[in-house]
Amino acid sequence: MTHYGVTSITCAAYVAGALAVGVAAWVGVHAVNGSNILSPGPLLTILPAWIIGENLFGSIDAGPKVIPILGALLFLVVGIPLFTTRSRAVWPANVFTALLVAASIAFFIVSWSYGARYQGTTFTAILMAINLAFAAASAFLGLRASRLRTYRSRYIATLVPCVWSVWYAFPWLGEMP
Repeated sequence: MTHYGVTSITCAAYVAGALAVGVAAWVGVHAVNGSNILSPGPLLTILPAWIIGENLFGSIDAGPKVIPILGALLFLVVGIPLFTTRSRAVWPANVFTALLVAASIAFFIVSWSYGARYQGTTFTAILMAINLAFAAASAFLGLRASRLRTYRSRYIATLVPCVWSVWYAFPWLGEMP
């Protein structure tokens, strides 16, 4: 049964995407003390989580518990056009990807020496390569979705940059507090 293009399949896909991004956000910070390749501590989730923890829970250490929720919310916002099959909009995912690519390039330019100093050149170079791969994949998928406009192509073009933003984008390259 559909109502305004919303089906049980689109609802399930929307929720599954949010859950997948929430899991990626959790993995991104799981072992953040002593950053590692699978858990680089992305600043887009750590800093808001610390602020939330300090202001809502009275402890900065309580904040990381909300990180999966922050990741899920990101997908739910960027993926709003995925809620209905009638929509063919790709622009939210493409704008998000473009901003993420530009900010990621600027981040690595500014923080390269800091990362090399505190995490090592090899670690920083590996994270930069992973970010470049995510950037290339996100851009390719966004362009493909703009051309095809299928639900699947739009879904993947939204999911990949959201996962990238909460797992690998803007990794913690300094000393942990």
